[in-house]
Order: sequence, then structure tokens, then C-alpha cells
Amino acid sequence: MQSKSETTIRADNIQFKILYCHIDAGDTNPDPNTCSRSGWNPTQGVSIVVQDSSTERDLLRFDCFPVDPHYHYDPTGTDTCIMIDKNTIDNPINWSMHQLNNNLSDMLVRSGFSAIAKSLNKKIVASTLKKVASTAKDLVESNRRTVQHNHGDPIIKAGNIGFGLEIRAQGGDGGPAIHLLGYLREGPIEIMTFDCFRLSPHYHYGPLFLNERMFIDRTVVKDAVQWTLDLLNSEKLPAMVTRSGYPAIAMSLDRELIAQKIPQVASTLKHMMTQSGST
Repeated sequence: MQSKSETTIRADNIQFKILYCHIDAGDTNPDPNTCSRSGWNPTQGVSIVVQDSSTERDLLRFDCFPVDPHYHYDPTGTDTCIMIDKNTIDNPINWSMHQLNNNLSDMLVRSGFSAIAKSLNKKIVASTLKKVASTAKDLVESNRRTVQHNHGDPIIKAGNIGFGLEIRAQGGDGGPAIHLLGYLREGPIEIMTFDCFRLSPHYHYGPLFLNERMFIDRTVVKDAVQWTLDLLNSEKLPAMVTRSGYPAIAMSLDRELIAQKIPQVASTLKHMMTQSGST
């Protein structure tokens, strides 16, 4: 049975499978039910797959992601993958639909499916593509994953940002968390969160909107808390804040004040870990 994040629309000898994908960078246990994958940059979005309606073999695939959009010729065979330059298009879904409306036959031929290309019912395909486009955009609106964490207690302020600290439990995992908060006129917003968990440590860029989740490799990062503190006290912080979607905050960071506050963050978190038995 198909989930709400997946729909198939038939158009005579082909069909269009539209599904919502969520990709966590470094996730060693991706969820196949949500089209999750590992080994890519973190992103989420719609994939539009052109299939043979009789065999359900994938013929073309358009991954309409905000990060690294791309498409595949013969994705389950030769799998020629071509990246889409976001600077040259308006929107990955719109661009993909343009190709399906105007270049579907040629793309099927390049994929090695000339017979299917020759027997396309172009009238049925054209009418079906309108529904494909609306379905793809509906899936984006209804399936985007975001996360809203507690801001932590205590919160240690450092100019226009703050560090919210807590000990979190999530299923059978958990551990210390550091919430990087930004202070705007309407109040604090969560810029990033570092979940320094025992089993699956990870961090989020822009949890409230982007929610790009990166897993930390415990083989090469032995101490996720110290790794996080070092990052927060480095020249890399402005770029990370910008990537999270807050360039104005990044431009006005007080790096000297942050450096003064990091030892307090470290000692407070260490005390919380000792009190909770998380050490």
C-alpha cells in the first residue's frame, strides 16, 4: 500500500511515480519507507520517476531537491546522473516538468528505451503531466520535515546568540544537546542544534525550516561535545549560521565574546552531564 508521501499516476504505456524523499547525511540506517538515503548532502524534496507501466522499471528519475538537484537516465541500469545548476533554473520541479512536457521522448531514447518512446500516447501524457506537477508540489507542502526543540535551560548568552543546554532522551538514545539560538526582535530562534547523543550524534542546520541533518561519524569524532564546542568557538561558525539561513546574524557575531563564553558553556554542560549520569 502506498503512503501519503508516494503517488503513482498512469499514462498509457508509462507511469509517473512521485515520492517525497528525506536524506540525512551520514545516516547508516535510512528509512526505506520515506525514500531516505545516506551518503549525500542532507536535503529533502520530491522525486519524479518515469516508469514502464507494465514492468514498473524506472526509465528516468528527476530528484527535485533544494540541495544538489539532479536527474538520472536509466536509473536502475546504466544510471547516468546529471546535476542541475540551480543558478540557471527557477525551480527544480518546474524545470523537470518542462523537460517531461518537451523532451520526454528524446530522454527515453537516450536512456535506451526507444520502443517505449515511439509508442507514447502524447495526448494522454500531456494531460497527465498537469496532475503530476500539482501532485509533486502538494507533496512538498504536506511532507516537509521540520523539528522544533526546546531551547534548553540554562541559556548562556553571547551577544546576538545564545547557547541553550539540555540533556535529551530520544528513544533508546540520548545525551547532551547544545542549541545555538539567535536573538531577533520577535525573540530567540533556533539556528542550529547539536545532539551529542551516545549512539547517533548529529546536528541540524535550520531546524525550523531547512532541517538539514548531518550525522557525526563516531569513528573519527571520539567526543561529540568537545567537537561541537571547538566548532562554536572557531572561524567556521559564521559560515554555519549563514548556511542555516541567518546571514544577518552571522555578520554581527561577536567572536571575542563567544570565546569568553565557551568555557562557561563547557563547564555548565559537564555539570549537567554528571548530574544526569550522561558522562
